[in-house]
Amino acid sequence: MRVLSLGADRLALAQRGAWKKLTAEERFWARVEEEASGCWRWTGAKTGRGYGVIAPSGKRLDMAHRFAYKLLVGPIAPGLTIDHLCRNQLCVNPAHLEPVTQAENTARGTSPTAIAARSGFCRNGHSKTVENWEPGHSRCRICNREAVRAAYKTPACCPSGHSYKKFGRLSASGKLRCRVCFPPRR
Repeated sequence: MRVLSLGADRLALAQRGAWKKLTAEERFWARVEEEASGCWRWTGAKTGRGYGVIAPSGKRLDMAHRFAYKLLVGPIAPGLTIDHLCRNQLCVNPAHLEPVTQAENTARGTSPTAIAARSGFCRNGHSKTVENWEPGHSRCRICNREAVRAAYKTPACCPSGHSYKKFGRLSASGKLRCRVCFPPRR
């Protein structure tokens, strides 16, 4: 690994208190290392989710990859977020960063929801065709139809396993109740 920095020893800077006197750009480069993959790995502070952070003004934190993009490429348009094309959360190489909408960033992700959305099938294996899928819905029409039927279907037994045919009765509110689990009041 090669350090893309001023060549300053971080420990020496911290001991002398000179770290505070460095500009935000100098502090940024002192915490960047180049990897063989082409990524510039952030070695400074991280968030709980694994993204690098830097305090350019010394007070307010900024994400390290956003700071790198603004420093080396230019401003980020409003409403856009930065996507790591290399899928390395600590990478601050602007060649690996692209401004995209939040929806596009989520769709490119590796979460189970993003993978399922790209698959072309619902969770039960039905194909996502125009006839079978309504935009914005979480279930295909076949799965939705089955869920509605199941909701209206009368169960054969109570949760404890007693048959409603043998032990079933209607309560005063019209619900099917088990006589063993809920004996009638006298």
